[in-house]
Amino acid sequence: MHDSYSTNLYGKQKAPSILRPTLAISLFLLLYGLTSPQGHCRDNWNQFRGMGRDGRIHLAGDDMIVPTPELLWSQEIGPGFSEVVIYEEILYLMMGEKIDSLIGWETLVAMDAATGERLWSTRIDTIYIDVDDWGDGPRSTPAVDQQNIYCFSASGKLAALNRMDGEIIWSVDFVNQYGSTCPRWGYSSSPLLVDDLLMIEVGGKDDHGFAAFDKFTGALRWHNSNIATAYNSPIAIEVNGVKQVIFTSGKILYAFDLAGDSLWSHTMPLRSPMALPLFIEPDLLFVSAANDAGSFIIKMNNGTPEEIMKSSLMRNDFSSSCYKDGYIYGFNVATLQCIDATSGERKWLKRGFGKGSLVLIGNHLYVLSDLGVLTLVEATAEEYRETATTEVLEGRSWTAPSYSAGRLYLRNHTRLACLRIMQKSK
Repeated sequence: MHDSYSTNLYGKQKAPSILRPTLAISLFLLLYGLTSPQGHCRDNWNQFRGMGRDGRIHLAGDDMIVPTPELLWSQEIGPGFSEVVIYEEILYLMMGEKIDSLIGWETLVAMDAATGERLWSTRIDTIYIDVDDWGDGPRSTPAVDQQNIYCFSASGKLAALNRMDGEIIWSVDFVNQYGSTCPRWGYSSSPLLVDDLLMIEVGGKDDHGFAAFDKFTGALRWHNSNIATAYNSPIAIEVNGVKQVIFTSGKILYAFDLAGDSLWSHTMPLRSPMALPLFIEPDLLFVSAANDAGSFIIKMNNGTPEEIMKSSLMRNDFSSSCYKDGYIYGFNVATLQCIDATSGERKWLKRGFGKGSLVLIGNHLYVLSDLGVLTLVEATAEEYRETATTEVLEGRSWTAPSYSAGRLYLRNHTRLACLRIMQKSK
């Protein structure tokens, strides 16, 4: 279904910002944005799980991983689970600001990526308080482009802000405008940017399950399906020249074109995955959840998906997997594993990380344990090969690392750290 009506807009109204950049900083950001190269720069981690939403960075030939990561800076932040996103040396993340145990704000913050200096901070919504004490604050990761940054609160407000100064441009309330119901552990879907569209799970009534919004105005461009709100995020892929947006909900895997029309759907052998689907070029999709079959791979044959692999040995909980050269690396709930992407056979496993997370940078996995220990592991199916371990954070570390310009950004529930992991060869 398609719509052209607009959301409620703030227009040029001043955002409730805590800190505003000086004129000099604003001019610097503007000039930097106009002169820096755009597009798929490997130094921009511009949305959830990076540019390709696959948790992977392909290194240039002159990049060298340092043997032991060097801590550049570390600072306390407000509570939350949002990944860090980075665009042209500016770091953005969502976090909570608690006034007391029940009251506060969810805030979008911009910082200098090299130093951690705060540039601006804008309040988006009241803070989400977790009913099960897993952790308060935002869950969703923002998406950023040359002009704006787009964020989603744990209570269901989607907003676009000017990335230079944090001024709110438009905002949409999923509960009030679309009849969406907040899931038990808060809204967690991370918005997907494709061309001039911002796509996200809405979980609203009257076929407002999934939707695409005009990224400039917030106008609803299309909506489709009746689904309950859950904890997954969409990805964008291209198969045989056709751009597709992939969503999961319940037991169904959905594919839409950029106009919102259904391309195909598939009944999954598992339920409600939280980990992101993983695209394996040119035409495969890996999906995993901590229940039922565990994981499976489909081959997309001209709009008719065919299940070609099923494995109970990889059950991703909330942490997404990575793929390299025929093998999938990820967490089987709380055990790091490598499995064959063709057969589903386990190649190796390593315990001790808890419910950790990982990213793939060049030929190495950077694995963050759920207690904040960072481990460098070779991305090889031959055996588990650990090359370095660094204690960076303490406590609940459920957010996956982000990478940009030779630096790795790690957060636990209330602290953010920046490490240098790369150097140029001489």
